[in-house]
Amino acid sequence: MKKAYLFGVLSLSACAHPEDRRWAALVASPMGAKIPSPKGPDAEYPKVTVYSFATPVEARPSTRLRDLAGEGQAAYIAQMSVADDASTLRKTLAAPIAGERGLGPTILPAFDRTLVVSVQKPRDAGVGDRLISTVVTIVPVADAFEFAGYTVVATDNQVQDIAKLSTTSDASLDVSLAPPIKALGDVGIAGKASRSHTTTADIVQQYEKLNVDIEPKTMTIIRESERGLDVVGNTIINLTIVPKQPANGAVVMQVFLAVGQDLVAKGVVRSAKTASIDLENTYLSQKCALKASVTMRYLLRHVVSGSEYYTEGKQTVALIGDTTKAAIHTLVREDETQRPLWQIVAADGKGLSVKPVLGTPHILVFDNYAWAQQFAGWLDQNRAGTIGKDGVLFQVGAAAITSKPSVSPYVVPCK
Repeated sequence: MKKAYLFGVLSLSACAHPEDRRWAALVASPMGAKIPSPKGPDAEYPKVTVYSFATPVEARPSTRLRDLAGEGQAAYIAQMSVADDASTLRKTLAAPIAGERGLGPTILPAFDRTLVVSVQKPRDAGVGDRLISTVVTIVPVADAFEFAGYTVVATDNQVQDIAKLSTTSDASLDVSLAPPIKALGDVGIAGKASRSHTTTADIVQQYEKLNVDIEPKTMTIIRESERGLDVVGNTIINLTIVPKQPANGAVVMQVFLAVGQDLVAKGVVRSAKTASIDLENTYLSQKCALKASVTMRYLLRHVVSGSEYYTEGKQTVALIGDTTKAAIHTLVREDETQRPLWQIVAADGKGLSVKPVLGTPHILVFDNYAWAQQFAGWLDQNRAGTIGKDGVLFQVGAAAITSKPSVSPYVVPCK
């Protein structure tokens, strides 16, 4: 009899620990059920999509009086107080300190973009199925642009505790070995056989460091997982895209961009010699959308049996590898390849050019509509052929402007 009781106690110790299972029993499997779902490539194969948006750029702060050292503040105030009254001086000291007027550096076209690469599992993926490796390759279409480099790489998956499970399994059996002895009251020979088993489990996601291989004409993003991680989700990259320059020494569209102007002083329009304008020698790309061909080589871990277990070592799996078909994705939309620009035009619609004393004339453009309107008004009132002490020349074609100037949008069309 005693042996039978002890055998029963030991048999209770064989209970499975629930922290290792997704469920106690599976009564219905969605793999065998006919659930309504749209069929197509996304249902059977993993999917990758790529898009980008302009990276916000913080404006460079203007230099103000408080930014100068003590001696610099005193010298600046002394210089300003010579020519202005007290009211004007207060306004001047509160305003940003103007830089040197003239011709600025040459600016080449480039786009700072935040690239988002989104990887999804097949819609028909089963419980426990996961992507364990993805290699996404991005190639510019028709060599329209180049990758100049990247600065930040991140994913929306991090090393994190999914759950901390603590489970106590108790198995006990009361055993009475003899009837009570009346002389001793209700005291009998009794005992209790028990077993207590406590398990604590940490279920953790982890992945190897993301690898990005970038070349001018190819970007490769590689992700490989450790146990328990599905490498789906978004990969975010801050990068610079440079439109392709014309081959064979051809000249790209070059303009002078107005980045500052001084046309009015104390409510009075300045003369051609005292007025000034800041210019940047800028190259403009054509207003064409920049597209890329995207493919993904993947390895899918498909659970054949044992999907009720969290522990992957108890599962029977099949590794399915393939490459998605190349898909075209737009990285920079047509409207984003050129910022809004305006030019000064004559009555015949021809644009105003600017010619430095020692230089080649180029179209004058503005990225500030109010500045363009102000400059057109100044030019109409002065009808000047030059501006500044250096005598920067204004031309329409090869002649001076003679008709009333106006403002018009400026675009380099896609060819």
